[in-house]
Amino acid sequence: MKKTVAILASLLLAFTCMIPMNVDAKDKDALKYYVSDESYSVSDKGYVNPQRISQDDPHFGWKLGRFVVQGHTRVVEDDHGVPIFLKNTKDEVDLKFELNQNINELNGDPLVTIYDQAKGFDETFGVNQMKFGKGMLLIQHTNFENNKGEVIKHDNFLEKTQLKQTDSIVALKEEGDYEVLLDYCIMEKSDNIALSWRKKYTYYQIPVKFKVRNGNCMFALFDKKSGSEIANTSKCEEGFVLDNINSHYLDINVKREVMNNGRDGLVEDVRFNRPAKPKEVFDKEGVYTIKAKNRYTQDEVEKKVYVGNDEVLISYVKTGQSIDDIRSFIEQGATIDENGNIIFEEPDMVVVTDDKGEVEEIHIRQEDEVVEPEQPKHYGWFVAIAVIAIVGFVVSKNETLKSKLFGAFKKKEEPKELIDCDYEVKEPKQIDEPKDEETKKDSDGKEDDSNEDHKDEKPQLGDE
Repeated sequence: MKKTVAILASLLLAFTCMIPMNVDAKDKDALKYYVSDESYSVSDKGYVNPQRISQDDPHFGWKLGRFVVQGHTRVVEDDHGVPIFLKNTKDEVDLKFELNQNINELNGDPLVTIYDQAKGFDETFGVNQMKFGKGMLLIQHTNFENNKGEVIKHDNFLEKTQLKQTDSIVALKEEGDYEVLLDYCIMEKSDNIALSWRKKYTYYQIPVKFKVRNGNCMFALFDKKSGSEIANTSKCEEGFVLDNINSHYLDINVKREVMNNGRDGLVEDVRFNRPAKPKEVFDKEGVYTIKAKNRYTQDEVEKKVYVGNDEVLISYVKTGQSIDDIRSFIEQGATIDENGNIIFEEPDMVVVTDDKGEVEEIHIRQEDEVVEPEQPKHYGWFVAIAVIAIVGFVVSKNETLKSKLFGAFKKKEEPKELIDCDYEVKEPKQIDEPKDEETKKDSDGKEDDSNEDHKDEKPQLGDE
């Protein structure tokens, strides 16, 4: 029994392993980038004029901590060496500060600590005088329109980080340019007991600059009338709306082509070959070629759609065939279906194309229907049927397992329902016992002792 159960469990486990699993887990620790750990000496008036830390400075020779960025997919640099973090759309990049010191005993010296600054201000970001506490973190975001947002302030940042009152992580969801400043003050006490009242204050700043961009090169086209998304090499009679899917740093160009009445083929309308804006509407008839390029990854994506109802242009966009060829096919008896595929009547065949407008195959058409390209074979059902057959065979060979598996499905016999009677049942007449013993047996060979059992017994009526 145990051996059979083990075999069944192994088969089921093997079958489960054959099923593809989609694991979508974001491991932020898989990729980190340390952006800055350099502190600068600044003026006590507004944290300005950063200077290199000199040898006689109490901050010389040791690091307070470092900023790290995580959650991105790739890092590139601009022409000035500023890191650009590429991420997926809707993902967020996290900025974290890793504190390497005990702020109450900097560099192992109990006389050097982070000062709790009651009044501080920052001229770089225009932060008015306020309580900075033990470290003030300031974040300035500039969006794709070069619009600077409100400065994000995190006061007493270093103490909260050390006490783990905050995880020291700041989520950055938006694309744009980020400038970060960590302002803090160090208080140094005298080691002379007689001069313990004397304290020295010095001011420092850790600056960070970086950029966040979507690393994809995706955009979408939506039908102007229905709002549904338009696939590549498709048509829309009312026009379409361009959507950059929140990737604001894509270079998107749109070209519109129209048919020249004087010649066969398409000619480019030079007045309509230009950069496009997000949410822009295109509703004039023609063939539109939309190209997008990610300036940081150099990836390019191209889509082609047709606005209008001319079947030749619909087929041109769908199949990629030239206008001359399409017209020649029509003259020879071919027709264009609603999707733009070319259907030949003589001989009986159809040209089928993929989403990129490239001809996949030419098929013989059966009963005036387009034959679709051969689909990839799937063997999942064959594996499932084989596993079920093996399990059934094992169960059929083991009576104990079979009885346990199928015994629960046997239908219990329900008691017959008593029928109420309204008439009176008379007592049966006395019947003399037959003298011959053999007559006591019924036709089935069993003795009939019903009279003996009911001899002195009256039948009972059902409840009324």
